Amino acid sequence: MKPVKWIVLISLLLLLLVLGAFLLHPLVRFSINLYLDRFDRAESVYLSGIRDSERLDKAAREQLRRYVDQTAESYYKGELSYGDAMAVLSPLSQADMPQEDIAPVIQAIKEMETARTDLVQADASAAGSDYSRAIPLYRQSLIADEGAAYRLRQTEAAYKNSILDQAEGAMNAGEYASAEAPARYGSGCL
Repeated sequence: MKPVKWIVLISLLLLLLVLGAFLLHPLVRFSINLYLDRFDRAESVYLSGIRDSERLDKAAREQLRRYVDQTAESYYKGELSYGDAMAVLSPLSQADMPQEDIAPVIQAIKEMETARTDLVQADASAAGSDYSRAIPLYRQSLIADEGAAYRLRQTEAAYKNSILDQAEGAMNAGEYASAEAPARYGSGCL
């Protein structure tokens, strides 16, 4: 065999040895299992080879934090549905791994999902001129959409105009007691 072939063959064997050693490292195995959503295996690697080393534990916590943050970011961008995000985060919250970064993200995603639902209901209520229902829903949904603040201001203005029209109509008809009722009811909502 020519010397060049031997050099190539030895180089490939060395590369395979280095790659094998790299893949056997507990932090690499933890990360691979985590990103492949094999949480039971990631937990096993964490418990058997990472938890007892302060350096490896710190690195694993950072990997876990990054993974949880990426999952949340994908949900916020609309790349993951609420169900898909919870399908990832719920098993992690049950695993025997560091939890300090998981629970707050789950809570934030739940609040965002509620806000998104409120926003849809607020839009429907505003479209149906049910301002007294739309305004509180818009206020609750402000975290879900920057446009919710603009729609809230529009709905409040439309509601004020509606109240003023009702009160003015009642006053023009000489029904002064009836003119006070819309203003009283509306001020509680606004």
